[in-house]
Amino acid sequence: MQSNLGILDKSIRITVALTTMAIYPINIIESNANYMFLATGALLLFTVLTGYCPLYTIWNFSTKDHQEK
Repeated sequence: MQSNLGILDKSIRITVALTTMAIYPINIIESNANYMFLATGALLLFTVLTGYCPLYTIWNFSTKDHQEK
């Protein structure tokens, strides 16, 4: 499992993850959608922490620069 996330990709994922996870305790949407926001944020945060996105591997794609490797 080789890292395939670049710095910009990680930054965007952190921002989206924290935003979607912040929706859960605020209860903006009072339904089971809150759990989807929480799960999506957790998944994005996990990919940032590991530096690996399984979908990128399937698509043979990487946002990591050659200099970052």
